Formats: sequence, C-alpha cells, structure tokens
Amino acid sequence: MAVVAECILRESLIRQRSEDLQIPFVDLLPSAVTEYFLYQISKSTFAEKLYLRNGSSLGVENYRRKRVFSLSYYYQVIKDEHLTEMQLGQLMKEVLSRKPEYVYQIEKERAGSYQIEVLAKSKEHEVPITLRFQELRDEQMQPAHGELPFFLQENTVIKFLQYPYEQVVAENFVEILEKMELINDLSCYEEIYGILKKEALDGRKVEQQVIEIGTKRELAFGKDRLDTVLHYKDYTYMKRKWTAYLKRERKKEPDWVEVMTLLEAFFPPVWRAIIRDEIFIGDWMPELCRFL
Repeated sequence: MAVVAECILRESLIRQRSEDLQIPFVDLLPSAVTEYFLYQISKSTFAEKLYLRNGSSLGVENYRRKRVFSLSYYYQVIKDEHLTEMQLGQLMKEVLSRKPEYVYQIEKERAGSYQIEVLAKSKEHEVPITLRFQELRDEQMQPAHGELPFFLQENTVIKFLQYPYEQVVAENFVEILEKMELINDLSCYEEIYGILKKEALDGRKVEQQVIEIGTKRELAFGKDRLDTVLHYKDYTYMKRKWTAYLKRERKKEPDWVEVMTLLEAFFPPVWRAIIRDEIFIGDWMPELCRFL
C-alpha cells in the first residue's frame, strides 16, 4: 500500500485519470489531494476516533460537478478528554511524514473545534485544502463504516469511520426548521440534498434524531413549520439567497427547485410521524427518490 502514498500526487497520473474520466485537470487536482488526505488519515493511529462528516461530497460523480477542497471530522472524546492542537500536530506528522511539498497551519476556531489550512505545492500548482476537526461527546454514538474507491489507484478502497448520515440529515433539518428564512448558511440544504441523492437512509433513525435534537433546542413540532419551509421552493427571496450561496461556493448547481423537490419527497412522511407521535418505518432509496 506504500505505493499509493508515493504515486497519489504525480501530476502525470492525475492528468491521465483526468482524460479517462473526462474531468478537467484543474477540477480533479484538488479532489486528488483531498482523497490523499482521507487515505492517509484512515491509516493513522487516530483513525478509530475520527468520524468523517462530509463523505457525501466525495466520489468521482461529485468531482464532475464541483471541486472538493475539504474534509470534516468529528473526534470522539470521552469523560474529561479534550481535542488538542498537539494531537492534531501529531496527526499531521503521521499523514505527511515530513513531506516538504506540504505546509499547514492549525487554527483554533473555538473550544473543541480546530481548522487546519494545508497548502499542497508542486512545480506548477498550489492546492489549498481545509481539514476541520470538532470534538464529539457522545459515547453512545455508533459510527458507520464508509468506503470510497480510490480513483487514482485501481483495486484500492479507502475505508474509514463515518458520522452517520441520518444524524447529519437530522441536524441540518432542525437547523432549517429553527431558522427558517433567516438562515444564513445554506450549506444545510446542500448537504441534505447531497446525501439524499446518494445514500440509503433509515427513516426511523432520522425521525429519532430529529426528535432528540429538536427537543434539546425547544423546537415547535407543528405541521405549519415544515409547510412554510417547503413553500420556499417558489419563494424568490430564498432563490436569490441560493444563487448567492452557489456563487460564493463557486458552484453552478444544484438548482434550488431540484433541492426543494427532493426535500419535499423526504421530510413530509417523517414529520407527520413525529407530530402524530408515531414510529416511522421506511428506508430511503436514493435511486428512486422515495421511501420503501
């Protein structure tokens, strides 16, 4: 497996894969660097405590639509343990093995939350990558097991622990219901959309997490709340906010109506079960865009 680490960022290889996949080199390069970090972190001594949060943004089909420049992780802590800058420094030493073509800076955003800005350098290019790490204090959390085919290395699969997609969807959904049209960060919508397009989900787990998170935040569980959000599909103000969000993120898609159409298919049956105090039974099938 050492061959992977050595060959991963050879530009000639990336250019070849760019031709094979029909993805522009400038779009594929940052994704190659991102997957390199995912692979190296998955092989580190910290791998069992790191749960990838944004796995739905990875993969060749995503790279056709957008450049991927970041990885977000939760770091599982127990009791009085804390995530420290020293630990992250040790992680980066393992990941980079003193490679001179990388420089990085660790920044503390707030208690238990860090961001590492990495610059990967070659003779012709510089690629900035952001790694985010946040403490997770939930000893009952059972991470999922994720896999990603390594697009630069045939027959190689990157295996990692993953923050459950049901949890991600529930957290973002409550954020949307809580802030309504006053929401500033529309990444909540994009993240839900990306997961619903790709991942099979256990509807009951989503329901349970929405109830748990919503109760903690004192969210009002009423029918009108979701109805209001779904009417944003044709709301000019939210369309403009979405257009501005995509522009800031240097993306051209997805279309706002497409995003809201998917939310319309997923959330009403879950929300009805919640307000009726029923147990929702249903598995989300992304290829059908509906529950079974």
